[in-house]
Amino acid sequence: YPNAKTVLVGAPASQFAHKILLSPGIDIVARWEFDFTLRELAEAIDKGSSLQPMRGISYKESAEIIHNPDREFSDSEDLDKIPFVSEVYKKHLKVRDYLLNYALHPEVQIFTGRGCPFQCTFCSWPQTLMGRKHRVRSVPNLLDEIEWVEENLPEVRQVFLEDDTFTIDKRRVLEFCQGYIERHLRIPWGAQARADLSCEMMKAMREANCLMIDVGYESGNDAILKNVKKGITVERIRQFALDAKRAGLPIHGNWIIGLPGETKETIEMTKKLIKETNADAITVAVTTPFPGTELYEWAKANEYLITDDPNEYLDKQGHQKSIISYPELSSEEVRISVDEILKSYYLSPAYIPIAFRRVFRRHGWDELKILWRSAKAFLKYISSR
Repeated sequence: YPNAKTVLVGAPASQFAHKILLSPGIDIVARWEFDFTLRELAEAIDKGSSLQPMRGISYKESAEIIHNPDREFSDSEDLDKIPFVSEVYKKHLKVRDYLLNYALHPEVQIFTGRGCPFQCTFCSWPQTLMGRKHRVRSVPNLLDEIEWVEENLPEVRQVFLEDDTFTIDKRRVLEFCQGYIERHLRIPWGAQARADLSCEMMKAMREANCLMIDVGYESGNDAILKNVKKGITVERIRQFALDAKRAGLPIHGNWIIGLPGETKETIEMTKKLIKETNADAITVAVTTPFPGTELYEWAKANEYLITDDPNEYLDKQGHQKSIISYPELSSEEVRISVDEILKSYYLSPAYIPIAFRRVFRRHGWDELKILWRSAKAFLKYISSR
C-alpha cells in the first residue's frame, strides 16, 4: 500500500519522535497516549484535512519535521468510551498465541485504568506514555468486559488486569470484587498490585476469584527503596507477604538488581528477603534505565551508563543486558547476581514445596502446565548464559 500513511506509537515515540521521523517508512508519530489521536488522524486523513491543528503528533511535511503541542491525557469518562480490547482478540488475533508465565493459558490482558501517581524513578510507562494522572474505567464497564469475555471467548482461562497498579484505589477494588460476585462471574483474574494491601483486602480479592497478584518488591534494602522513591519499606514487604499467605492469595514477586545504591552487601540483603517472602514465583531483572525516566537522567548525569542507545538494551536472545555500571559494582557483577538468584530460587530443593503448593490448589492441571512451560524457558535461558 504505497500511499498508506504509517503511524508509530508507544513509549519510544514520545522520547524519539524526531529521530524516528528521520528514518524512512514512518510518516507520523503519535506521542504519549494515542487512542483518540489515532481516531482523529484517521478522520483527518480520510477527509484530506490539515494535520496542523492536531495535538500529540509529530509528522513530516515536505522536507520539514513538525512537532505539534502535546495532547492532554484522557480522563476516566474517556476510557469508558474506548471499545473493549477483548473484541480485538476475538476478531483479529489467535488468543492462544498470547501468554504470561504466571497466568492460566490462554489468557487476555486488559487495562482498567491508566497512569500511576507513585514516583518510582525507574518505571517507564508513567513517565513516557500514560503519565502520572490516575484515571480509571467505571467498575460496571470493567465488569461488562469480563462478562463479554466469558460469553464470547469461552476458551480463555484467565483475564489479567495489566494496569501499572490496579490496587491504587482500594474502594474501587472492593467495588469490583463485590460486583464480580454479584454478577456470578466465573473466569479467574489476576492483577498488578502494590505491596500496601491489607490482609482483609487480599481476602476479598481471593473470594472474588483472583488467582495471583504481581507485585513489585524491587529490593531488600531500605536505602535503595528510598533512592528510587518506591514509597514502601522492607518491613512493609515482610508484612505484606505474611498477610498474602494468611489470605491465601498467591504472589508473583518482582525484584531488580543494580538500582542506585546497590552493592554486593545489599544484593545479599535482597537474596535474604526473597527467601523470607517465599513467593509462588519471582522475576529478577537487571536495572534498565529507560530514556525519559528519572533513573535514566540520574545514571546518565553520573556517567554510569555503558550505552545510552536503546537498541543495545537486549542481547541476541532478547534478554535484557546489564547496561549500568557503578565503581563498586560492575554491570557484569549485576548480571551474574541476577542469574545466581534465579538459579538459587528455582533450582533449590526449597522450591519443591512451592511447586507442589501450586499444583495441588485450584486449577492444578493448568498450574502444572505453567510450571512445565516456565521450566523449559528458564533452563533454556540459563543454558544460554
